[in-house]
Amino acid sequence: AASKWLSRQSRDNPSLSGLADACIDSFEFLPWDTTVPGLSPAVHLTSEDLASFLSSDWLNDEMINAGVDWILQRAGPGSRSRILNCLFIQILRNARSQSASYSPQKFSPIDKAIHAGAVDLVWFPLLVSGNHWTLLKIDLVQKTIAYSDSLRLTRPLEELALVQWWLKSLLRSSDDFDIVEPDFPSPRQLDSHSCGIIVLSILASILLELSPLWSPERASTERIKWFLRLSSMFED
Repeated sequence: AASKWLSRQSRDNPSLSGLADACIDSFEFLPWDTTVPGLSPAVHLTSEDLASFLSSDWLNDEMINAGVDWILQRAGPGSRSRILNCLFIQILRNARSQSASYSPQKFSPIDKAIHAGAVDLVWFPLLVSGNHWTLLKIDLVQKTIAYSDSLRLTRPLEELALVQWWLKSLLRSSDDFDIVEPDFPSPRQLDSHSCGIIVLSILASILLELSPLWSPERASTERIKWFLRLSSMFED
């Protein structure tokens, strides 16, 4: 299926032939019944999910988390930015259902980093409506939350309230963060499946200064590049 998708993309856009050839070359050394090595213990990207980058499939949570981990590894430990695992929202839901304030038995790495004053910006890939990836930028210095949505839908009030609850409990504050418009480029998707790639592209462009940013014309190019980035973990 991946080979057929690559053939179609190359036929429709001959400039992709070099990237497509690189993917096909990688097929020779990629094991197809395993998980991608070199990612954090919290990330389990199967080779089947890796191949799904070479398609028009929607990105699942492991694909998002793998892309996030790839970015974080290259941003380095000295970065004052963090990106949350996209499943962190479920941790917050569970915590909220059990307590009026956020008081886990064991604080997460991001909780500890915020307590220690080691982070200024927290980026949060947020799944809304069960099928659409959006992005939060939490500015701990300015006390703001920016919401980026490639479909320009209404803000997810329940999830934003949950994040506000977490931050207020963690920072021992009674004040909500201000909700603001994004101060970073936020591409608009024209299809039903590019939201996840857009989130990864925004994060890579800001934290790693990778360019150009996703655009509808570059949709296939970005999917191929993410496949190549993550498949290279087998070579490292």
